[in-house]
Amino acid sequence: QRARQWRALGRRPNSDSRAAAALEAARQRAEAIGILNGTLAAQGPGLEMVIRDPEGEVRVADLLDAIQELRGAGAETMQIDDVRVGVSTAVTGQPGDLMLDGRPITAPYEILVIGSPQDMETAMRIPGGVEQRVNGRGGSVTITQSEQVVVGALRPLDTPQYASPRTDD
Repeated sequence: QRARQWRALGRRPNSDSRAAAALEAARQRAEAIGILNGTLAAQGPGLEMVIRDPEGEVRVADLLDAIQELRGAGAETMQIDDVRVGVSTAVTGQPGDLMLDGRPITAPYEILVIGSPQDMETAMRIPGGVEQRVNGRGGSVTITQSEQVVVGALRPLDTPQYASPRTDD
């Protein structure tokens, strides 16, 4: 009965629904990849964190540790000031003159990060961790949990110089 109805409408239920499902899955995958590689803006729960550095003593290692600790706590994407943090992000410079991917960033450093707010805040506050080190250098860290953080800075899409897709020949 149902097959006759579908034929009468000129549709094949299986092929159309499979194609629509495959298209939707591909769209979702492309969005996830875009968020993770920084080519799409993202929103979701997370932290708004500000590192104040009135003495110009925050070091490359301090920001790098913040990035790594946030990632370890499940951060999905983040930006520092107006620079999106990606897989190949480099923190360079000297205290008081830091750069992210070759772009100058200035204190106070504003970090917007999406992930579990509780897990990430705990990671920033562990004894001997980022907050304690920044405080020891005369700075301070303010952490605000938020249900809606927008990470709007974008990264250019890098073209691989050496890598190419594997083909199963």
